[in-house]
Amino acid sequence: MRADFYVLPTSDPIAFACRLLEKAHQEKHTAFVLTQTQEGAEQLDKQLWTFKDISFVPHHLANNQTDHSSPIAISTNINDAQTHDMLLLLTPELPEKYTSFERVMMVIPDVPEWKQQARESYKVVKGLGVEINMHKM
Repeated sequence: MRADFYVLPTSDPIAFACRLLEKAHQEKHTAFVLTQTQEGAEQLDKQLWTFKDISFVPHHLANNQTDHSSPIAISTNINDAQTHDMLLLLTPELPEKYTSFERVMMVIPDVPEWKQQARESYKVVKGLGVEINMHKM
């Protein structure tokens, strides 16, 4: 297992998440995106359709669709995750099932509460002996 922490200089993680998901798709990964709110899930869904004119990132809202054939799923509930190899967290906390993914990516916006929770998550993941990479964007 591998964990990547992306510390952003902005309070909006959506645009950065789109770039991460585009790269994951280009590298043939499957990703599950956990958002804090349904509004956040819908915002990411909308942004993935429009963030670049020249690329397409196939995705779906996991709780709104019976066909889960696209490689990227977005939801507010970790139990919606199927057989994805990557977990992208747009939440301040680690979900219980994070260890079932090969890679966990935590996007940390410039929000004090999220940064504090990310420090706690870092300690938990480090305690498991997981390979950790910190990225200051």
